[in-house]
This record gives sequence, structure tokens and C-alpha cells, in this order.
Amino acid sequence: MAKPRGKGRGREEGEPVDAESPEAESSTLAPAGWIGSAPAVLGGAFIITFLLVAVRRVHYPFALEWIDEVRWLLAGHNLYVRPGVDFVPFVYNPLYFWVCAAVAKVFGASLFTMRLVSLASSLGTIGLLYALVFRETRSETAGIVGAGLYAATFPQTQQFMDLARVDALFVLLAVASLWVLRTRPTPRGRAVGAVLLVLCFLAKQSGMLVAAPLVGFVLWDRRMRGVPFAVGVVGGIGASAWLLDATSDGWYRYFAFALPTAHATVRGMWREFWTVDLMGSMGCASIAALFVLFGPGGMARRERALWGAVLLGVLLCSWSSRLHDGG
Repeated sequence: MAKPRGKGRGREEGEPVDAESPEAESSTLAPAGWIGSAPAVLGGAFIITFLLVAVRRVHYPFALEWIDEVRWLLAGHNLYVRPGVDFVPFVYNPLYFWVCAAVAKVFGASLFTMRLVSLASSLGTIGLLYALVFRETRSETAGIVGAGLYAATFPQTQQFMDLARVDALFVLLAVASLWVLRTRPTPRGRAVGAVLLVLCFLAKQSGMLVAAPLVGFVLWDRRMRGVPFAVGVVGGIGASAWLLDATSDGWYRYFAFALPTAHATVRGMWREFWTVDLMGSMGCASIAALFVLFGPGGMARRERALWGAVLLGVLLCSWSSRLHDGG
């Protein structure tokens, strides 16, 4: 979103205001100042509230989530094996468990270690969202509101942001790939973006749905110069899946792809995802996002296409997850 253009030169940041100017007069209106800062105050309050809750829960001694995967890895086993009495693999890709196992070599295999990885990932996501919104608007208030809105979804998303689950790392990698593609439109930037999207897939299989529209965008935007990016993303995802399957005697394919397709479909979610999930507590934000994307404004065609691809990817990812029982 480009900065609004007003008439005249406009005052540069740090330039003194003429005491006789209308701007100086408006700056003395305290109520308007407080009203203007209210969204940032609320956004900051949600971020602080999330931090307070997460810090208290990180040492919670009882299981709210998973731990066996990390202990299994640290014992030297393959993550995808024939299920047995001792261990049954999860239906998720391995990156989060690999990261947790690496951190566990320093802090020990515990729920604290896994929650610490998720908490750090969520803090990284909040920081990147602030940076993205600030870059588009040049407004610190808007940046805080954007980051605070994400923190405010903590209850609606079953409080996943600090739990020992794959989701927080997955979201961080998805947002990081967007940040790189938005801020580094260079061959090197696209190479880094491709790596991040492959890692996003390795965190959770639905990363493919996030990546597909972005691959389409880069090919549309850069034509032949976008082919290396597309090859990197598609080839990286395909090669990593093949390698994981080859080193697990086919059990990776069974747990990561065959078993999830057996989940029952929640028929109501074909409609309720849009009417309840998005237009419920997130209704105002959803409408505002559509207005920014499709409404009149200063956003250039390329940026509008990039954000459209991102929106399509995350909606497909979220909807596909909600359509399945337990999603």
C-alpha cells in the first residue's frame, strides 16, 4: 500500500511544524491523537498478553502436545518407521522435529525445549509481520496493528503459537518467504525464497499450497527469469519427499500423504470456513484485506499480484486443513 499523496510538498520527518499552519493546530487536538493511537495500543496489548501467557506456559510440566518424536530422533531412529508398540509416527513432515532435536542437544529433550522453538518462531512471525506492514504503509501504528492482529488470533487458533507443534515454525517460514520475495526482487532473493518455501513444505505438507501461487506469480512477473525459482521450489519439494521416502522404506509416503487422505471430511466447513472462521471474529480484518487488495489505492500492479498470490495460498492452506476432521 503506497503512502497517500497529498497536495503540495508535504512535511519531511523531523522537520519543524509552522506554529501558524493547520498541521500545528491539529497537533494540539489531544482527543484526535489518542483516537489515532488507540489501534496501536490495542495491537501492542495483544502482543504483550500473548507473551505473558506464553512465558507462563513454557514451563508447564504436563503435556499439551507432542514430545515422543524428539526423543525417538535423539535415540538415533528414523522418524518414519513401521508403527509398533514403542512408537507410532505422526502424519507430519519432519523439519520441526529435526529443529527441536538439535535444540534439545543443548537444553535437553523436554516440552520446554519444543515450546521454546515454537515461541521463538511465533515471535519471529510477529516481527516479520510488523516489518511487512510497516514497509507497505510507512506507519509504525499500522505495523503494530498488523502484528497485534496475528497475536490476537491466539484463542481462535487453539493456542498453537507456543505449543510443541509444527504450526508455529511452518507459519514463520511461510511469512519469511513472503518477506524475501517482497523485499528482495533479485535472483539471489528468489533463490532464498525458494529455499524457504521448500523448508515450509518440510515443516508441513500444506506448504505446497502456499508455494504454488507464489511460483505462479514469479513466473508471471519474471517470465523466463522466474524459471530457476520454479525449478528450485518444485524440484526441492519433490527431491526432499523422494529422499525421505527412499530412506524410510516407503513409510514416509504412507504417514505424510496416504494416511492424511483417510481423515473424514467436515462437510460444514465447505461453507463455515468462509462464514464463521473468516467472517466471524475476523470479519472486519478480512473485509479490510480485500479492500486493500482490490480497492482503489496506490498499490502497484506487481505488489497487488504478489499479495493476491499470498492470499490465495494461505486461504487454500487454511481451508484444506479445516475441511478435515481434527483440523
